[in-house]
Amino acid sequence: DPTLGTGLTLTGLLMYRAEGSTRPWISGAAAMYTDNDSKAAALFQKSYLMHDRLRLSAAVAAFDLNLRFYGIGANAGTRNISIPIEQQGTAVLAKGLYEVAPRIFAGPIVRYISLETIIKVPPPPQLGIAIPPLQLDAVSAGLGIALEYDTRDSELDPTHGTFASVNAVYPRTDLGSDFNYGFLHFAYNRYLAVAPRWILALRASTCSTTGDVPYFDLCLFGMHNDLRGYVGGQYRDRAMYAVQGEARWNFHGRWGAVAFGGTGAVAASWSEFSGA
Repeated sequence: DPTLGTGLTLTGLLMYRAEGSTRPWISGAAAMYTDNDSKAAALFQKSYLMHDRLRLSAAVAAFDLNLRFYGIGANAGTRNISIPIEQQGTAVLAKGLYEVAPRIFAGPIVRYISLETIIKVPPPPQLGIAIPPLQLDAVSAGLGIALEYDTRDSELDPTHGTFASVNAVYPRTDLGSDFNYGFLHFAYNRYLAVAPRWILALRASTCSTTGDVPYFDLCLFGMHNDLRGYVGGQYRDRAMYAVQGEARWNFHGRWGAVAFGGTGAVAASWSEFSGA
């Protein structure tokens, strides 16, 4: 992985049907270690209730990651100058979605992140890539709303259908956050069976932030499966879009191959994408 290096992830999954669900419930745990001494562990659960009309998901993770910080903005990423940082913390995410119309789900999001950033090599002032001191030991706690439209034939390996999602979260100081800000993430996935054993998957996504956004919650390339191959965080700013497509070829039994490509940009605001 261009962000964390080479390593091993061990994952245990229990997939089962409960409460008359037609989709599989998933209970799982995962642990990761890479050759740059990054490590993480997580527990997660996804459940379907009321004949799939109620979708509940939750995850908790602890991590110690060795990363590179390039600064903020497209120019900072392009010049390819960075400093080593270490991020230690915990994260909790919970979401509940109810089917408010056929195939349309809506509900609340709860998100909590506690993060300590250690700057391993202080940058020379002339580089202009310092992290604000108030963001080095930070808590982001917020509530939000999620909206999903889902016509996929399978959640784990779709061959046709659409999945669109909107997630808007607003950390606030009265909820325990150190900063007041908001971020909105939109994604649209489309799956097409174009030939026997061939699936075309298309994705468009956008990210936008407002307010006093800490550096770790800006829009990042390399996250959410957008524009794979980039170092996560090399390109970060207040707004981002990414468009990509991939051809999936199931050439033998359970074996397959994927060819993919994409394009995108980051900018300080939506009005500044022309120069991004």
